Amino acid sequence: MQGKLKGVAYDIVVQALKSQNLNVKNMVLPWKRCLSNAAAGKVDLVPNASFKEQRLKFAHYSLPLYTTHLMLVYNKEKFKDIPKIQKISELHKFKIGGVLGFNYSKFVGVDIIRANSRKTLIDQLLLNRIDFAILQKEVFNE
Repeated sequence: MQGKLKGVAYDIVVQALKSQNLNVKNMVLPWKRCLSNAAAGKVDLVPNASFKEQRLKFAHYSLPLYTTHLMLVYNKEKFKDIPKIQKISELHKFKIGGVLGFNYSKFVGVDIIRANSRKTLIDQLLLNRIDFAILQKEVFNE
């Protein structure tokens, strides 16, 4: 990762911890490792984790800090016209990519090819290894 950590969740968490005189050590890890470390008690806090019932076995959730919107990103070189997708069930005929460990519970019945990071996911899209990448609009547009 290049540069300084930033973002809404980062700012809120750092401010909240500082207000309680708590020091924070930030670790940037692949998402799946963040979750497994949290489950193993090696990480105290994982900002940006979406709600999943199975995570209640090892995690507590705060109220939501913000909302994001999932979108399908595609390579313009592969699709000359904007693909017309009306229902999630129509995605079964395409190769769909996502990030390992991310919550895609809204995509029931869709086989999602998992990448280790957003960068790898975008690379797969640009190399035409997948037809669509599921990304958060607010993160992608940053």
